[in-house]
Amino acid sequence: MARFFLLTFFFALTHSMVFGQTARQPSTTADQPSRTVRGTGFLWREYYRKRVGVMMLKSGTGKLLEGHTSGNPAIIKAVQMMKAGRGQVALKILREVSAQSAVLDGRGAGEAGLLKDEAIYLIGLIYEGLGFYPEALGNYARISVRRDGGGVFYRKAMLRTAFVNLMKTVEGGDIALLEETSDRFYGVYRESSDPAEWEEALAGYAVTLYESGDHADAEDVFRKIDGYIYLHPAYGFSRAENYLRAGEIEKAKDAFQRLSAQYGEGGLLQYIFLRLGDIAVMEGKEKDGELFYKRLTEDVKETEDGKEKKTFASPLPGDAPVMGKMALSELYMNEKRAESVNILKDMMSMPLPSEVRDAALVYLVNLSRAEGLYRDTLAFSKEFLSRPGPGKAEVKAVLDDTLYLIISGAHERKDYTGVMEVYYGNREFIKDKRILFMAAESFLNAGLADEAAAIYGRLMNPQGGLVGRRGRQGRLDGWGDAGASIGLARCRIMKGDGAGAADALRAVRPSDRPGRLDSPQGGLVGRKEQALLADAFRLLGDLHLRKGEYGEALSAYSEALKGMDKPEIYLKKAHAHVLRGEEERAVDIYLDVIKRLSIKDGWSAVKDAATMGAKAFLGLGDAYYSMKRWKDSLDSYGRGIGGADADKEEKIRVRYRMGEANFFTGNVEEAVSAWQEVVKEDRDGYMGRLADERLKEVDLWQPYKQQANQPSTTASQPARM
Repeated sequence: MARFFLLTFFFALTHSMVFGQTARQPSTTADQPSRTVRGTGFLWREYYRKRVGVMMLKSGTGKLLEGHTSGNPAIIKAVQMMKAGRGQVALKILREVSAQSAVLDGRGAGEAGLLKDEAIYLIGLIYEGLGFYPEALGNYARISVRRDGGGVFYRKAMLRTAFVNLMKTVEGGDIALLEETSDRFYGVYRESSDPAEWEEALAGYAVTLYESGDHADAEDVFRKIDGYIYLHPAYGFSRAENYLRAGEIEKAKDAFQRLSAQYGEGGLLQYIFLRLGDIAVMEGKEKDGELFYKRLTEDVKETEDGKEKKTFASPLPGDAPVMGKMALSELYMNEKRAESVNILKDMMSMPLPSEVRDAALVYLVNLSRAEGLYRDTLAFSKEFLSRPGPGKAEVKAVLDDTLYLIISGAHERKDYTGVMEVYYGNREFIKDKRILFMAAESFLNAGLADEAAAIYGRLMNPQGGLVGRRGRQGRLDGWGDAGASIGLARCRIMKGDGAGAADALRAVRPSDRPGRLDSPQGGLVGRKEQALLADAFRLLGDLHLRKGEYGEALSAYSEALKGMDKPEIYLKKAHAHVLRGEEERAVDIYLDVIKRLSIKDGWSAVKDAATMGAKAFLGLGDAYYSMKRWKDSLDSYGRGIGGADADKEEKIRVRYRMGEANFFTGNVEEAVSAWQEVVKEDRDGYMGRLADERLKEVDLWQPYKQQANQPSTTASQPARM
């Protein structure tokens, strides 16, 4: 697997790298990273390649300074000062030489003019070596106009201008500047008759071809100066890299080994170890590659007392262990995933270049996601997204998936507090509508209507930049706005705002087509969403019922029944008719519910059908009671109270009414029995006290009733009560 990671890099024809691709297709299971992340993973190698490349080019600049000979004592002294590290003194001397020569050479010709050019050329070299490119180019430009008069430094200045631009290109990746630089090198090659100059020009030209991805052409040019290349580490380094880019692994290996033998210390050697490790892994020799990578993290050097000390003196201080750790983390990414995670986490405490930190964070995002460490995934994703640079879309996709997994899991467990915690901790990153809907529903279920309403309002905002189930902007599968309106209505219902809830629901009323629903935007809504709408109308009906707004309650229940044919809604509707004084309409509904609950394969199959039937009989009893149809009321109450799973208060209320109905039909003993049971069950409650008063009334007139039933010896008898 690790071998494939590197192959995808080295066989790339451009500088765009690919992270996370394996021989298998990406999986969403926990056994490997769920997504590929483009443009991030191998850029840390590219970062070091550029640094080493520029370092090698600058080393050539230093060699030119050190090897410069002159017949002028002042210039010789300036070169000596430069070698001694006294650059400012050297610059002062060279400026004085240039100024004096300019006075002697008014027209720029002759010996004084050549001396002036020499001083300016050396000033340019000093600035070039220091990395002050504008100053270096400014000085070279002063020479480039001196084509006449035997100016021997003209082409040298052209070459150095091309090399400065090459270093800028390697650092910054300016393609237009790279093309201009390539043309400049080729121009010097064609114009120069000096073998040293045209060999240098050809070498620079080959490097520009390699940097632009023309690997075959670059090798053709390198081959023309084969004996010259390895005298200069910058060219040998570029040729070795070019072999890798072209996929010529054996040649790359030989080239890096040759460089190692010639330049066996410092930053170049560190980078060579990295590349030799890469090549070993590409050859399937993971153990050898591991040894090279570990060599970078554990390099040793003899100290004066003979003991070994872990160090790696380098022009790239501290980068050797970073390169080694990053390479090891890649090598372990599949078979030793936990070890890879530990290495990368340890690196997070180190001062890292941004390119390295970005790559490490992307690795940690994917590995944590694959290991099921979702909290770590969130933390590393957010850190990466807070940084400037590419790769945001891919990491954001991983973050979205992880947030969805965490929130959907908590939501399914009804852990609404857990949902809210994750939502508040990641609110700025959440734009997936699926997540927002679950968060809003969690707030609503937790009784936080205002917070839920804020999310539903965000979902209804077409400018919110929200992402649907398939990454699309706007509605979620055609019903996002409808679902948000329904949720907003539920929030308003919870706050007792019936009118506001009705406004929110008015936009998503169901059409006459069964099982479908038209949203205001023309999107068709399925049965699931229609059920949500119907349930919202049911809740609205309940609100109106509690507030005594029976007409509004009936309208809401009628809307609910268009999308939810459930017995409980019919029962609520019938109850509203009773409260409104429309008992006959209520009776019709109750009888229809009772009938449908008894039909096989009808409502008889619904959950709690027996309970629904009992509630229907109790409601029917209430309707008959209001109509003073006492016997029908008693019959309905009797059939409902035994089979109902009603709560205690409901049973007490029904028992009291059964007492009343029995009393009015003359069944005093049954009435007394019912009221006594109410007193027993609800002695301190309202119904208990009411029943107790009724029993006292019976006690008051009961003696007169008994006297009326005795034979009389007179013509007059007490009136029968």
